[in-house]
Amino acid sequence: LAALSLGHATAAPVPKPPEGVILITSFNKTMPMEIVKPNGTSVKVITLTELLQPWQASLSPDGSRVTYLNNLKMMRGRDKRSPMQSICWRELNAKARSPSRIIVDETLCPHAFWAANGKSIYYSLIDPDRPNLFLSSDLEYDNWIYDLDTEKRTRLKIPKQHRVLAVSPDGKNLITTVGGSRDIFITPLRTLKPESIGGHMVTGMVDPKFSPDSKRVVFGRMEFERPQMNITVAFFIIDLETKNETRLKLPKRGIEYICWSPDGKRFAYHWVARVPGLDGKIEHSSRVTVCNTDGSDSKVIVKRGPDEDITGLDWR
Repeated sequence: LAALSLGHATAAPVPKPPEGVILITSFNKTMPMEIVKPNGTSVKVITLTELLQPWQASLSPDGSRVTYLNNLKMMRGRDKRSPMQSICWRELNAKARSPSRIIVDETLCPHAFWAANGKSIYYSLIDPDRPNLFLSSDLEYDNWIYDLDTEKRTRLKIPKQHRVLAVSPDGKNLITTVGGSRDIFITPLRTLKPESIGGHMVTGMVDPKFSPDSKRVVFGRMEFERPQMNITVAFFIIDLETKNETRLKLPKRGIEYICWSPDGKRFAYHWVARVPGLDGKIEHSSRVTVCNTDGSDSKVIVKRGPDEDITGLDWR
């Protein structure tokens, strides 16, 4: 990865193997961000000066920068369950323990995503002082594009009921959703008019993701298993041209993040395993698995302890 400098001292470049690298963020205080090869071999640990709980991190298209949410903020507003966040970014090759750049501080933001050119970041904001925030079916968002070079932001003029879930690698489309809805939409940047591509899809941590060629989207859909009617999440790939869906042979429980390999032939996904603890109680332990897009040839490449919850996964 080329070392870039925007006022940061730089260290040696992070080596990037041909199959790409996977960025893992977690609540592990000594290893909040780690870059690994697809076989799980550690490439680099990124240490940070700020106290944080990094969340929803993603790599820039060239893999030289990272944006993430800093979740370690005091809760405020009428709904005390609302964690305040900072939207941050940094050069991966910046000098160890150099501070990250803050785009927006003290806000409530579900996600932040890189533009296809790697020079701007899309993000959606929610008013944290809104009453009954998480019970609202008519949420409105402030959607923005932040330019890293000029440090200026421009309003993204999509309908205010929509928030951004993904940006296509070819820079032509967004995936958006409506607050309180299970529908996802393709929103062309040329028209900014959302077009629904399906309903009953899971958003939150298991967000839909564009394939590297921007022609397909992987997503999760809630299903109910009889007779107990347990809620599970099945995964599908939808072809954006034909709208045909293909069900994937992936676990229907525990997956929280999923991302495509750079060649579009494999997935990496984070899931939570139930394991016996030292006192005999069941504990939850994070895992990262790599597999083919049909679910075959799966292999666990990373295991984390109960206090090291994985909070983001990206493959570039």
